[in-house]
Amino acid sequence: MMINELTAAEQDHALRFKALDRHQKLWSLIMKANIVDSGQNPSDDRVLIVNLADKAQRYGIQAILDSALSLQPLIDIAQDVLDGLLAQ
Repeated sequence: MMINELTAAEQDHALRFKALDRHQKLWSLIMKANIVDSGQNPSDDRVLIVNLADKAQRYGIQAILDSALSLQPLIDIAQDVLDGLLAQ
């Protein structure tokens, strides 16, 4: 859903803020889940996920502040995560 929303927001500036808001909330939840993880995932995986969430959120903030900034990097990150989950 996030991929579709960000893709639509890339073409429709009215959807941009809503999509970026949801993007930030999603990555915040992912980050929190991996910070407070009680041994469910290996530490190396958690560090990787938290770092990815941090980078995605930082770019998301830049995209909120600069409406000319492409959302494609966020779409690519979401697609890569989805592909990784589907490959398991």
